[in-house]
Amino acid sequence: MKNKWMAVLFAGMLLAACNGEEADKEKEKEAPAAEASAENETTTVDEDNPSSVFKEGTYKADVMAVGLPPDMNLKLNAISTVMQAALQENQEWYMETLAGLEDGEPLPYDEKLGITKEQYDLLLSADEHMTLGKVGASDVKITKTDEGLKIEIPSSKLMKELTINADGSVIQSDAGELPYNTKIVASEDQKVTGKWNGHAFVKEEQNPTKIVEFSFGKLEENGKTIIYMNKVEEGQESQTEILIF
Repeated sequence: MKNKWMAVLFAGMLLAACNGEEADKEKEKEAPAAEASAENETTTVDEDNPSSVFKEGTYKADVMAVGLPPDMNLKLNAISTVMQAALQENQEWYMETLAGLEDGEPLPYDEKLGITKEQYDLLLSADEHMTLGKVGASDVKITKTDEGLKIEIPSSKLMKELTINADGSVIQSDAGELPYNTKIVASEDQKVTGKWNGHAFVKEEQNPTKIVEFSFGKLEENGKTIIYMNKVEEGQESQTEILIF
């Protein structure tokens, strides 16, 4: 999937002016499974007790990934390939135009882009077509311990074991200690995953920059539990895992 998105993501980077330092720090929070089903559990999240999102048991979770529908992916990749070739031929114009833009301001349409205005607008709106798709399955085991609530995700490459302490102030995990960061409130911005309420735990390090996040909550539409894990490390590709059960 990473290779399939390279051209589209590269095109998006080309089309907007962006301060390099800010771009390195920016990350999406969209933001993005004896077996039990969590579908019928209440969607209410106790603000004072993050662990209340989970119920003890072993669950089969759907492993999800964010991407474009196949037909849209093919269309946007074809458009971006043509545009990249055109920008190579008009590199001087491109650099001069880009230099005159404010941070985050999109490149104005020009025939030198090598594509039509309609194609250009479609490329700029690629994120509006993103959807969640199932790419696998994983066990999730949740148990209460003397230390708090233990969550085991054997298939995860980011966090296989973690414990939310009794007062919900910190997560101890094989990725380190993640302090409580913020409450997540359902909003229209959660277009890809659908609206959900929950909590975020985040560990941040500097020099070099490293951010590890573990967020979880309840989807409003169906009451299922969602887990979102993300790791951003300076000089490395961002890693994201999304589970729903």
